[in-house]
Formats: sequence, structure tokens, C-alpha cells
Amino acid sequence: MASNDYEIVNLALVRLGATRITSLSDGTKNANEANAIYTLIRDEILRDHPWSFATRYQWLNGVVENVLTVTGITKANPGVVTYTGTDPEDGDLYEADSIVGMTEIEDGDEVVITSLDTGANTFELYDTNGDKINTTSYVAVGTGGTFTQVLPQTDTWSYIYTLPDRCLKVLEINDDTDEDFEVVEDRYLLCNSDECRCRFIDQVTTVSEYDPTFVNLFAWRLAMELCIPITGDTQKATYASQMYNYWNAKSKAIDASEGREQSPIDKRYINARR
Repeated sequence: MASNDYEIVNLALVRLGATRITSLSDGTKNANEANAIYTLIRDEILRDHPWSFATRYQWLNGVVENVLTVTGITKANPGVVTYTGTDPEDGDLYEADSIVGMTEIEDGDEVVITSLDTGANTFELYDTNGDKINTTSYVAVGTGGTFTQVLPQTDTWSYIYTLPDRCLKVLEINDDTDEDFEVVEDRYLLCNSDECRCRFIDQVTTVSEYDPTFVNLFAWRLAMELCIPITGDTQKATYASQMYNYWNAKSKAIDASEGREQSPIDKRYINARR
């Protein structure tokens, strides 16, 4: 069984009669072609089926609006905000309110947290287009006010939860395939339950955790994708496509026959019985 990413690629290359690589970054044409698609193809195949080795359960944390209190905003390009409060995350969207001194930043202006430094409690000001907010010519430095996190707005759902960082696809919540939910921004799960236990497909990156049938399927898909760029042989490409389709059905059937990862026992229920 493969123990690292380039061994899966080499399995694909052997099937094409192509030269093996020593790593995805060894600088060869074959490595460059494989490296360009490896992660995309891996995640696509993982998402396509609830593989036993990649299925996880996790209680999700509810989300409330985070408010950052501004202690200063520099005149710079981009402006740098110093804050107090619970640390945000890079990429979070925040809305300005009652910024003191730097009056050009108006109530409701939205900024994206960028270059966050949790040690210094600072972040740079970028707008929603990804452009720097140049505060060099603003009338004064900022000395107060707040930035409030902007969360998904909805009239349909009562609760917002944060998805696990490596969640590729939510399969169900609260062990109920009929319970409705919505995933937004690939980061939040919205539902009407005041507790949320999520079954999801994990973005497994450790190759040694892969089931052998998944490795075989992954290698055939890579062979199919890499055939034309590397060999230019349309007949080999057709064969690789046929083998991928065959193993796509077979590997899923084998995985399904072995059952699913068992739902871990919730310690809260154990404690309640004592």
C-alpha cells in the first residue's frame, strides 16, 4: 500500500509506461503535471463517496458575532488595526462601527481580516475586493470604535455553526438523514437545532490512512488525467478512463459492504447514566 503521495502518482505513471518521479516537487515534467492536479483530484474523489476511512463525527461549535474593540488604526498602506477582544481569523469579514478619529471609515464599511498577528493583536485593512485600504491620507489616526463580524444572514435558520477545518462534505447532522441544514461559504453550517453533531467527509491527506481500493481508484484517475499531457497517447487515455470507471463502481461497492465508521459514544450520555 502507498505510504506517500508520489507513490500514488508513480502507480499512475507505471500504468502509462511513463518515467517515475522522486517527489511531487522534483522539477520534472511528470512531477509538475501531477502536482498541478493532485490535490484537486484527491479531494474530488474523497467528496464523491462516504469512504469509511474518511468519515468523521464531531460536535460543532455555535457561532456568535465577534466584536473587536479598536485601540488604534495607523495611517499607512494598508492601514493597520490594533484591537482587543477574541482573535478573529484571516479572511473573516467585519463591519466598522463608530470608528473614532479616522472618519473616512464609515459605519457599515466592510473589511476583510488580513495578515492577522494574534501576538501583537493587529491586522491589515483590506476591502471585500481584496484591495488594500490606504489610510495614509486620512485626516487622523484611529483611536476607537469597533469592528463586528459579519455572519451569514438568514430568515430560514435559527443557528449557525462552524464546520471542521478539513470538512469536504457534510453527510448528515444529529444522526438524522432527514434533518435539514445548509452549508454556506464552505465554512458555516446553518440549521434549526440548538445542538449539532456532524457526520462529514474529512480531507484526509495522510496517504497511509487510505484504503487500498481508494489508492487504486485514485491512481487510475491520475493516469486518466495525466495521460495526454505526458504521453499524448489517446488509446492509453481511453483505457485509463475505462479502468477508472470500472474501479470507481467496484471500490465504492467494496467500501459500502464493509460498513461505515461507527459513531463514537458521546461521553455526555455515559455520564448521565452514572
